[in-house]
Amino acid sequence: SFWMSEHGRHSLRRVHPERLLGPIVLDDDEQREVSRAKALLAARELLRDAGSKRVAFVLSPQSSCEQLYATFDFAKKWAEQGTQPSFFMAGQPETAFCLRVDPENLGEQAKCPIDKKVSDDFLICADKNPNRAGLLALAQHFGVELQPAEALLDAIDGLDLLCVFGADLPFDEAQLDRLDEGLAETKLLYLGSHQGLLADMADVALPVCTHVEESGSFINVQGLRQHYEAAFEPHGLSQSYHQWLGSIAKKLGLRGALEEPAALRAATDKALKA
Repeated sequence: SFWMSEHGRHSLRRVHPERLLGPIVLDDDEQREVSRAKALLAARELLRDAGSKRVAFVLSPQSSCEQLYATFDFAKKWAEQGTQPSFFMAGQPETAFCLRVDPENLGEQAKCPIDKKVSDDFLICADKNPNRAGLLALAQHFGVELQPAEALLDAIDGLDLLCVFGADLPFDEAQLDRLDEGLAETKLLYLGSHQGLLADMADVALPVCTHVEESGSFINVQGLRQHYEAAFEPHGLSQSYHQWLGSIAKKLGLRGALEEPAALRAATDKALKA
């Protein structure tokens, strides 16, 4: 069994606030909340118009193994039509915490001049992403080379379409400004659970379930795959990655999309045991 630190336990309070509850589509320079059906058509157009142009996928080690498998599987099937996307790994940075700050008041951590640590030898790991090992293992399974998120800032100007899965970009304010500048000429498809900069910049934003709204698994820092079950119903019009991607795949005429949870679990199990 594994213990969770006080700071980690209180991070669960960030799960529900500021959720992206409905699909958003940019229409005449104005973002509008639309139905799932209209959002799927808009996402299909973005991907179809990209064709053989330069496309990048940004994946997060905050995502479950099943979510990541569904994303890699979609990208592989889409690549068979002539598009060869590049892949980048995002995720939370190695942020420090302060031992003398009340976890109820996490915003005060940055003001603490002493006892700031990134990790310890008991509970807290430097890597604040629960599934980096799972992401790396699945990237290897699909033969994908993952570039660091920072490399995206150099590549952004040459991209025609950026597909971001999750809002966990380890960028400071200057880097976010650079991303914003680069996206002026780049279309953005965002699949994420929360509002924020990426949702605000997106041409199409699709709301996805958080880890408390669907079952899944991750591989921890000790290499152990751990499974979890849903505790809440999906908020708003949120869906799992595989549901959105399976529907988009059908719109694009891609075959073999994994829409059923049982099929996705079986495929993920097989990939991680290979």
